[in-house]
Amino acid sequence: MKENRAFFLLLLFFIALLGFGVFFWLYYIYSTVPLYSRALIIYQFNLPRILLDILCGSLFALAGTFLQACIKNPLGSPEVMGISTASVLSIAIALSFGFSQTPIILMLCAFLGALIAILCVFLFSYKNGHITILQLILMGSGVALFTKAVLHFLTLNMPPAVTSLLTIIAGSSYGANWHLLHYLLPIGIVSLIIGICFSYKIKYLYLGDVLCKSLGINILRLRISLLLLVVLLTALASAGTGNLGFVGLVAPNIARLLTKRQMQWILLYAIVLGALFVLFADALNVFVFSPTEIPVGLITIIIGTPYFIWLLRRSDT
Repeated sequence: MKENRAFFLLLLFFIALLGFGVFFWLYYIYSTVPLYSRALIIYQFNLPRILLDILCGSLFALAGTFLQACIKNPLGSPEVMGISTASVLSIAIALSFGFSQTPIILMLCAFLGALIAILCVFLFSYKNGHITILQLILMGSGVALFTKAVLHFLTLNMPPAVTSLLTIIAGSSYGANWHLLHYLLPIGIVSLIIGICFSYKIKYLYLGDVLCKSLGINILRLRISLLLLVVLLTALASAGTGNLGFVGLVAPNIARLLTKRQMQWILLYAIVLGALFVLFADALNVFVFSPTEIPVGLITIIIGTPYFIWLLRRSDT
């Protein structure tokens, strides 16, 4: 009971830190813009941007937590495995063929791209009747590099209007608006709730296939369900902000350092930490780099790369 109370207080601290960051951001904008335009700028530009940062950071973090549980390795994340990049590529291909830019179309395209990517990674990693973690990570990195190359090729040959849109969805919340959030926010919140409901089942993944079979648990069906949820979470986040590098890697690992035993706390910590990570990275645009707009995905990569290198050095993979 005391341990649960400590975890709950720590979670409240992170939530309070997130709330303070939102308040400080809005207060900074309120105090620096002209009086006649404060309400318009905050409501039309900054509030949607903040909500999109929080939502997509949470989605990427939860997707990374599930993916790490499925492959039993801390190096698993949507960006490392090429899933988020494939989502962005799918959106780019749809736009290059003149599809509508409505949020529903973008989310469907992102889901299709993420699904194809994760299928390719697992199918190409299957060798001699089994799949190794090293093969999964290497295949995922290969898919990520390939999709990035194709994405850059497409952006070079697109009209300027579409290219600017791709610049936004490839790692930035600068173009956030209420029209996008009208579709993304309810679907994203429902997906987060569904993901949290899976917390009590994730522990079975660490028991081993033989023990799970003796307990009557269909471990294959559980893995497939979680991987489909990873695809959904990644697609939603990619449709909102594009590929935010290392969010799905850093947040779950830090959450696991805080508590290694209780999966429900790991999920909750990861969700809040992912939101904090993206909000902090995007806040640097407002407080440090303004008026220059740097893609938030680039900032998350710069922050997350040292941690990724440290994980690689200590990993047994």
